[in-house]
Amino acid sequence: MLAAVKTVDGAGSGLDADRLDGLEASHFTDRLDTLESAPSLPTVAGGSILRGDSGGTLVEDTLFVDTRVEPTNLALGAGAATSATGLRWTALGAAAAVAKTSGDEWLAIGASAASSNTTGTLFVALGFRAAAQSVDGTGFVGVGWEAGRYNTSGHYWVALGARAARGNVTGSNFVAVGYKAAYVCSGDYFTAAGREAGEAASSSS
Repeated sequence: MLAAVKTVDGAGSGLDADRLDGLEASHFTDRLDTLESAPSLPTVAGGSILRGDSGGTLVEDTLFVDTRVEPTNLALGAGAATSATGLRWTALGAAAAVAKTSGDEWLAIGASAASSNTTGTLFVALGFRAAAQSVDGTGFVGVGWEAGRYNTSGHYWVALGARAARGNVTGSNFVAVGYKAAYVCSGDYFTAAGREAGEAASSSS
């Protein structure tokens, strides 16, 4: 049989024994080096994956990788960091760092984490509404549900625990650890450790 095929195979024979679906082997080689432009980005349910330099509009359920200035900013979640213009930041969660307009080197993880922190820098906010409405604080850490929320202008503080240091409006240089530790507490340079420790207290240097 093979000998018989060899006698008729060749140009014009119609057999094309050296092809796959009529295509030469060269058709299946890696041809990425011949692409004239980058492939288009895929879409996701309810929105798009956008490059920050694409001029596109952010929509709900959007994965947004900011590359407008340098590829070091990342926002994941519906409405996350929609107004952010700083550098070297990460916002993960629905509305994380929403209404944040400037400030560099920060991390916000959780729904509405660090929302309305408009100019703060060098901070970490982890948890639902953690450090939310900390308008221009710098160098702080808020971990837990509403930890450090409403500290509008304080600097260099640590709040660990649900509602820890919530409502410490302008306090700086303090540590609050525990549920509602230093809750609605005013003042600077203090440490409150334990459930409701220092709640509604006033402290100063």
